[in-house]
Amino acid sequence: MKRTLSILSALLICFCANAQITISGIIRDEASHKPVADANVILQNKTTTAIYAYTITDENGKYSVACNVQTDSLLILITGLNVRETRIFVAAKTQTKDIDVITESLQIKEIKVKADPIVRRSDTIDYLVSSFADQSDRSIGDVLKKMPGIDVAENGKISYNGKAINKFYIENLDMLEGRYGIATNNIQAKDISRVQVYENHQPTKVLQGVEHSENAAINLSLKEDAKGTFNTVFQLGGGYKPAMWNGEFVAMYFARKFQTMSTYKTNNSGDDVSREFLSHTDDSQEYYISSPIKIQKPTTPNVSQNRYLQNDIHAVSFNSLNRISPDIDIKANAIYIHDKQKSFGNSITAYHLPVRMLDIYEDIIARTTTDKAEVSAEYLANTKTAFIKNKLQVNAMWNNDYGTVQTNVDNVTQNFKNPQMSVSDVFALINVYDGFQLHLGSQNSFTKSSVQLNVTPLLYPYIFDNNSNFTGTMQDMNSSNFKSKTSVFTSKQMRRFDFAISVGYDLNIEKMTSSLVPFDITQVNYSSADSLHNNIQWNQFKLFVAPTIKYNVNNLFHVNISVPVSYLYQFSNDKIIDTKNKRNKFIVEPSLQISHKINVNTSISAGAAISNYNGNLYDIYSGYIMNNYRTIANNIAFFNDAVSQNYNISLSYGDAIRSLFGSLSAIYYNNKNKLMQNINYAGVLTQISSRKIDNTYDGYILSGKISKRYDNIASTFGLFGTYRKSFNDLLRQDILLKYISDYINIGMSANVRLGEYGSVDYNISWGQNTAKIKNNPDKFNPIKNIAQNAVLNVFITKMLTFTLAGEHFYNSAITDGSRSMFFADLYLTYKTKRVDYIIETRNLTNQRKYKSASHSDISDYVYSYELRPISFLFKVRFSFR
Repeated sequence: MKRTLSILSALLICFCANAQITISGIIRDEASHKPVADANVILQNKTTTAIYAYTITDENGKYSVACNVQTDSLLILITGLNVRETRIFVAAKTQTKDIDVITESLQIKEIKVKADPIVRRSDTIDYLVSSFADQSDRSIGDVLKKMPGIDVAENGKISYNGKAINKFYIENLDMLEGRYGIATNNIQAKDISRVQVYENHQPTKVLQGVEHSENAAINLSLKEDAKGTFNTVFQLGGGYKPAMWNGEFVAMYFARKFQTMSTYKTNNSGDDVSREFLSHTDDSQEYYISSPIKIQKPTTPNVSQNRYLQNDIHAVSFNSLNRISPDIDIKANAIYIHDKQKSFGNSITAYHLPVRMLDIYEDIIARTTTDKAEVSAEYLANTKTAFIKNKLQVNAMWNNDYGTVQTNVDNVTQNFKNPQMSVSDVFALINVYDGFQLHLGSQNSFTKSSVQLNVTPLLYPYIFDNNSNFTGTMQDMNSSNFKSKTSVFTSKQMRRFDFAISVGYDLNIEKMTSSLVPFDITQVNYSSADSLHNNIQWNQFKLFVAPTIKYNVNNLFHVNISVPVSYLYQFSNDKIIDTKNKRNKFIVEPSLQISHKINVNTSISAGAAISNYNGNLYDIYSGYIMNNYRTIANNIAFFNDAVSQNYNISLSYGDAIRSLFGSLSAIYYNNKNKLMQNINYAGVLTQISSRKIDNTYDGYILSGKISKRYDNIASTFGLFGTYRKSFNDLLRQDILLKYISDYINIGMSANVRLGEYGSVDYNISWGQNTAKIKNNPDKFNPIKNIAQNAVLNVFITKMLTFTLAGEHFYNSAITDGSRSMFFADLYLTYKTKRVDYIIETRNLTNQRKYKSASHSDISDYVYSYELRPISFLFKVRFSFR
């Protein structure tokens, strides 16, 4: 209809004469007074009905038509699929004319209208949610996994054609920033009309058309009845073995100028709801100090988390965005997590040492408690001429862990505490002055951390003069970190070239004190040698200049050459050994990025970069630190130098008409270091120390994936594959080794719609890991893995769904009956308009242990992990809107 009217409008333009007139206004529904979108507005001769002009109303019901006529009056005809035909006579002059129409359901006989499931409009791809969703889907995250070209990782991270997205919008507003898992896991699929992918998305408006982006963004387009209305979801659940609860409360409101979303979730049924709070972009950084000190925990199995996680979690989030003007947002976000976890497992580690084999057995029980809070406030002005952002953030975290380890010779107890707090501020300003761009950016943060680890019995008597009165060891560490980075950037565009230069500084001030001391049966601490203490200050100042040249041909071909040059000053003061070190050096870190959009569906990109790592405080401390109950480490007071080279090329394809998406990529990396860690094994105990030895770590990665949607059967199929090869220098027992590793992984996925009767999801992956030590006859046996999972949904009625889910895992290195493991779950869901009733029965086969094996540097590692038993859970979910 639209195409026909457009052709008619062009053919009949000859009826227009010389007098230019423009008629504009808004089409509204007569009853509700809401704007009517996608209505046809036709300007006609009042007697001959000849067409002078034609347009379609936008999403706000606005229209504007213009033509040249010589007549005294005109006929405006309004039509649409849900609009009763309306005729209005108006004077033939420029004017504003708002028109009320009657909307009604239109009955069309013997005609079926089917929207395309995937539509491309320039760099935007629209996925019609109704074409991919079925009644088994609850959240929009469930549907995203079925869309070709879109990948959702186990932790919730979203990628498009193999590259992580850089923004996640709801109605083109970025309320959640990197924590978009809050949206994908809680917004109901039935409330979303379309998922839009913005290819090569540049979120900063002032940089659009100037700074090219290789990453895409995702936008959720809501249905009309989900806009401007409060939606509340409330869930209660209980079950047995053990006694379980599962509850949640979600409140959300999405309007054109205001959005808010608040969640509270709690359970002890194995659902790690804190993963919703993971940040997958640089917008939400956490400024914590990563401590080298930990308790020893069982290795978590590579199965669905709810099969093994024994938890007690409470997770709260509050998020809001207020658009105070068309381009200015104020955001506030807060999260809090209280999480207790228990884990039980055992392992056998076989070390292939240069002169002998070493086997270590560990039976581990761990209990961890984590409290974590974050509050942030942000002001954002994002216009076509200026960009201003300021984000203030406060983070706090408390860890309190306890564990026991039964080894070959000892029964070890571990107690760990680690409170942390940080404050940070991020500011950015971008402005345009007469063709010049000016950027000002500043990031500042301060973090403070305290760590304490107590271990009994005393496992290192020789470092405490073999005093028999000592019963345990205490390691404490106090550290602080202040970081400040400020840069000024300016650029000038000249035809196809953009010349830019960035000048700034990067300051890092760190302090750390630590002590490793023994204690007796009364918990009284004793003094220890200076070699078991640290009191060190680390200052690093970098002044950099980064000239950049960009070349752009019609946004189809891009070249970016950058040559940052830095002056580096480093200073360390080790007060225990009374040693001060400092150095000055210049660093050059060039990079090249080329991208070419071959056609609307295909693009290719390649890049090369050299970067430097110049060490930090934890590379140069001289006193011993107990990293865990069986590892102590120290370093030499020597500045580290590492140079990394990275080369990559990738091909991306996305054909919306054929519903075919794919990507290929190749990466080569080469890292050269001046320092390396020497690991000495003495029974169950491990001693790590740094050595000044040149070493390399290099390798390459080849990967590809393809996914195809078949509309006639409403099904999506995918293939993927990865090959990695790496070469790594290792220092073990003071002997230099060359470790070589090969890994290959291939697999497929399928989402098949069984008409109106159900659906099937199936995934399988096969992998093989091969490792060897060069010139060493003691070879590792190749390890083959197979992982499969399948979900069968049967739609018994439109409200009742039966689901059978299964998983299979195979590991060739396991020698007993656990080489192949099978799991099965059963779900029954009954949905009404506002209430869902869910019955879950997990682990029907009642598998109680998961066993697996892997290679790691020079070791074979076999472990088992205690799983949750067969369980039953009943949940009721209420939805109010």
